[in-house]
Amino acid sequence: MPELDDGLLRGLIGDEPFERARSHDLPEVLQRKRDAVVAEHVKPFEAARSDMLGAMSRAGVKEPEAHLPRVDPASGGVHARLVVLTEAPGASSLESAGGSGFASTDNDDPVSERMWRLCGDAGLERYEVVHWNCIAWDKSLKLERALVRAFLRRWLQVMEGPTRVVLLSTAAKGFRADVRAGLPEAEITDVLSSSSRVALSDPRVDAGIVAALRGW
Repeated sequence: MPELDDGLLRGLIGDEPFERARSHDLPEVLQRKRDAVVAEHVKPFEAARSDMLGAMSRAGVKEPEAHLPRVDPASGGVHARLVVLTEAPGASSLESAGGSGFASTDNDDPVSERMWRLCGDAGLERYEVVHWNCIAWDKSLKLERALVRAFLRRWLQVMEGPTRVVLLSTAAKGFRADVRAGLPEAEITDVLSSSSRVALSDPRVDAGIVAALRGW
């Protein structure tokens, strides 16, 4: 695969995610992303996901695919220099809840829209960042904590040396030791959540998130 940049991602996915928020409201965008999960920059995550689906099945989860989102192929994937981790996927990410099936700022909900905008405010190109969750699946499944932590480390170890990780919420901060174990060389920053409720309660939240994304 050629060196990853936004032009290559646009060729895979189309222009819509780069031009406006909530582009997952377009079925054609979602279909292009489903077709692109075999691309080299996200393929290693698909292998890790396959392992996790097997573990979820053994733990008694029915139809685990619907409860475990994929990495967004309209991102830097394994080549991203910045990893943004929230606590767990929301309904708009989960096929089990009628969502897209992707951990993505392109999801059709207010929190994703806010994060899409904040990444733009921080001057991030899509190929520079990848978004994921400390709890990879629908947290209502209540799988063993050891499994949660083991898979987070497995997922992080697929990365090709990101320089920074942003833990986006107090809950995500609780996984700092696992992030350090998975990415021992990366700088780790904690910041408040991007959820609409929290941000509206304190106007400084958005500015703090943008600063963390920029690495200030």
